[in-house]
Amino acid sequence: MKNKFTATVQEIESAQGSTLVTFRFGDVALRSITLDPPVGLAEGSEATLIIHETRPILSNNPLEGIANTLLGHIESIEEGEMLTRINVKTAGASLSVLTDTLTFNESSWIIDQKVYLSFKATDIAIEVNT
Repeated sequence: MKNKFTATVQEIESAQGSTLVTFRFGDVALRSITLDPPVGLAEGSEATLIIHETRPILSNNPLEGIANTLLGHIESIEEGEMLTRINVKTAGASLSVLTDTLTFNESSWIIDQKVYLSFKATDIAIEVNT
């Protein structure tokens, strides 16, 4: 399934009713903020991270102020009448980005283009791997 990938928990910090979880995904650190971390999540364990395909932002350069950015290339484009899905291959996962076709048509995205896929720390859902 796209937009699901496995990462290793590096650090868990809780304060003021929120929990910051730092993951290692290949050579990239990813951060997630959650109100209630899943039961069984522990430093050193593996978890499945899920990012809804409407959340990531594609750009030609890394975006400032966004904690999570993965480098990849456009693998395929599925253009529909109203929605377009852009499939991006990163070093360790295939992720998809869903956008409206009007916005896609105003962009210059092409297959094999290098892109940065960015998403906020609050856009990550976590499943504990057992």
